Amino acid sequence: MSDLFLGQPEHSGAPAADTRSSRRATDRRLRRRRRHRRGGIALALTVLLLVGAGYVVWSYVVPMFSGSQRAVADYPGPGQGEVRVIIKAGDTGGTIGSTLAADGVVASTGAFTRAALDNPQAPSIQPGTYTLQLR
Repeated sequence: MSDLFLGQPEHSGAPAADTRSSRRATDRRLRRRRRHRRGGIALALTVLLLVGAGYVVWSYVVPMFSGSQRAVADYPGPGQGEVRVIIKAGDTGGTIGSTLAADGVVASTGAFTRAALDNPQAPSIQPGTYTLQLR
């Protein structure tokens, strides 16, 4: 049995000669690594973009449609005294609110616009002269 392995081994333990097939295998491995690296970078950028878009939506868009807007202070009670207010043709809700705030009917423009948003009849305000209570 010992004579089966007589002679020099064909393989000396040294690395194989640089062949075309070994170079191709090495090139394939390098290309795979680059592809995986690019895929990871693309995935990370996609996640960052989605997180950024989610932040924008949560911070700016959701509050526009939620009913939990901050309360705007207005004068309490039914009011006292009278004032004549002129609403011109083409006045918007903000313009009407500014006029009413300047004349002392409401505490601020925001108080009027908030009340107008809560009142379904607000779009039917017509141009003209109105006698309103102060405060």
